[in-house]
Amino acid sequence: MESTAYHHLISRLEEIAACVHDSTQRQKEEPVKEEWLTYAEVLPMLHISKRHLQRLRDREVLPFARVGNRCLYRRSDIERLVEQRMSDRLPFLHLRATDRKRKG
Repeated sequence: MESTAYHHLISRLEEIAACVHDSTQRQKEEPVKEEWLTYAEVLPMLHISKRHLQRLRDREVLPFARVGNRCLYRRSDIERLVEQRMSDRLPFLHLRATDRKRKG
């Protein structure tokens, strides 16, 4: 490799390294914007049972992340759901008789 090409390559690598360094520094300085909640924190916020929370997950009404065997929920998603519930009285938060499994 020619000397000028080598020096050009090295300078480009240094520029890339500086960009990566700046980016990681900005990420470290920014506060974590999203808070994750467990089911125990979500249930009282929504005033629902653990099983109903499972139904909301199954119906893909409430996004969640699985970490190991735990389901975590974004606070912003819970707040959005509460807001919708207050304004629309969404039917998925109130079970209808047709949603329940019939015994027998």
